[in-house]
Amino acid sequence: MTDARQRAKDQISLDQVTDWWSTAISDIEPGVIRLRGYPIEQLLRTRTSFVEMIWLMLRGEVAEPAQASLLELALVAAVDHGPQAPSIAAARMAMTCGVGINNAVGHRGEPPGRRPRRRG
Repeated sequence: MTDARQRAKDQISLDQVTDWWSTAISDIEPGVIRLRGYPIEQLLRTRTSFVEMIWLMLRGEVAEPAQASLLELALVAAVDHGPQAPSIAAARMAMTCGVGINNAVGHRGEPPGRRPRRRG
């Protein structure tokens, strides 16, 4: 170990490092895992759904049934809107024109080769 690294280690305590990396989302120590304050065993025992878990992680609270249902509907609707959607068709056409995947995904629905409009 270099002298500079040893001096740095001597100046910082383990508590300072632990506090720096602490979050309100998870609390993990030997034999204990808590997510937003809930022990992982409790979340597993009550069969917390994937959608309820997303709500808990994002909001910090257990979702009401109506909230979980609404979030599930939003997630399902956002997954894939099919190959016939205009945005998908435009990206597929851009790819077949050979503009590359980054340009095809980021073209914003404009025809291939057209310069983007300036905003503002």
